[in-house]
Amino acid sequence: MRKNFYEEVNLGPKNTNVSWSVIKAIMEDLGKINETYTSISERHHVSASLVQKYADSFLIVPRLTLTESIGIDELHEPSLAKRQSPYIAIIVDNVGRALLEILKSRSKEELGRYFSSIPKEERMIVRYVTIDLWEPYRDVAKTWLPNAKICADPFHIVKILTKAFDDYRIKIMNQHDRNSKAYYLLKTWSKLLLSDDYDFDPNNKGKYNATFGQYLNYYQLRKMALDVDPLLKSAYELKEEFRSFIKYTSPYEAEERFTIVLKDFEDASLTFYQSFINTLKT
Repeated sequence: MRKNFYEEVNLGPKNTNVSWSVIKAIMEDLGKINETYTSISERHHVSASLVQKYADSFLIVPRLTLTESIGIDELHEPSLAKRQSPYIAIIVDNVGRALLEILKSRSKEELGRYFSSIPKEERMIVRYVTIDLWEPYRDVAKTWLPNAKICADPFHIVKILTKAFDDYRIKIMNQHDRNSKAYYLLKTWSKLLLSDDYDFDPNNKGKYNATFGQYLNYYQLRKMALDVDPLLKSAYELKEEFRSFIKYTSPYEAEERFTIVLKDFEDASLTFYQSFINTLKT
């Protein structure tokens, strides 16, 4: 045990009245896999927060090494709202689906400090890095992971596409009278155009719909909503084509399939998708 342990964690006997023998016993218990902060605190008659403070100050957790494919993302933590930014950064292993590191900030400076502390030989191993579209992530990846291809996180790409589609749906909806069947379809049944959590089997039994005075299933209602506007139907088909590409394309087919999908979007000439197309090209 380090001689200056009290000074390092600022937990001297005057503040805690914890003897060296008790501290030693606590540290030995912390090395046992089945022990918890609570069980240790109850055994030695100290608070669980004190045990945790000893652990945080004394135990060193080895850094997990980078892998061939990693991801940089952030989490919003409301409890950090009083700081300059309520976001923390996370580094994940895309291959093993494991968390590699949590950083106190998603800032370019904090990410730079993390990657600069890692040997260059290890950083050169990374071949792919997934990020959202936040520019500092791109800058950090280019600077510290020179061998890696920078890939947009599919979740954020699909989110951009879905928003572009939904903005157009709302635009078309608002062009119709609020009492019209077109407005009803695009308003009440918009979820059928935005989610795949519904069974669209055309042979399913329908439910009675008072607006149309007949039995309709989800397949029929979706078709009726898309038939309101021909461009909306084209936009929906493109959206679903891209989502299918993300969900089902294998890594070996991805490049060829991506070229086809991108061309389909460009050939459709839907101006409200232009920003999304530009993102795909970036």
